[in-house]
Amino acid sequence: MKGLLITKAGMVLVGVAFFLTSQGLGLAQDSAVLPLIQFNSTIPPARYIHDHTTAQIGALRHQRFHSRGMHTPGLTIADQELKSDFEMETLHRPGSGFYLAWAKAIQADFSYTRMDVYISSQYGEGSCPYRIIRDHENQHVAINTQTLGQYAEQMRQALLACRDFPTRDHPWKVKSQSQARSALKKKVLGLINPIYHRYIDAVVRANARIDTPENYRKTQALCRDW
Repeated sequence: MKGLLITKAGMVLVGVAFFLTSQGLGLAQDSAVLPLIQFNSTIPPARYIHDHTTAQIGALRHQRFHSRGMHTPGLTIADQELKSDFEMETLHRPGSGFYLAWAKAIQADFSYTRMDVYISSQYGEGSCPYRIIRDHENQHVAINTQTLGQYAEQMRQALLACRDFPTRDHPWKVKSQSQARSALKKKVLGLINPIYHRYIDAVVRANARIDTPENYRKTQALCRDW
């Protein structure tokens, strides 16, 4: 019996995918007792897009992030997704008023589904403004890549460390199969959702530190042909 738990998607400003992970970790502590824990996290390489003008990039920024007054020639958009799933078994003895339920496997995936870097078409590749814009956006890519990797590892460790999942040796006693699914869903989400929200707070703060008027002035001063 399987039960899909959660799918979340969101956008964050990012801008190098020098830390590219694609790990399917089928790890379990004492597989004879605890459920199999499978965790995956992937980060696609950055895709550079050059067919938008500065005005179009500004409109896209406002549309996606509702940031007014930002008329910048570069933008990085990353969409992330958090998914969880599980497999469990139940046993119902005729005449009894309850089910015994235990988890066989817990799966989770926390990944980016896109990493798009927009650089204004008003600046040719190889020009000074193009290099400055790309370098800035690559800082966003690096921040988000590192931050997702950090919090994905926290999710993996939280799942592996949990000793409260029901097992065949120590099953939950429930009134129905749906109650078993709901209880396991609540348990898994209680472990990974708080980490997901901490990731969102951390990645927003980290990106905001380089998206300041002062930093923009410093980078623009590096080129004369804007």
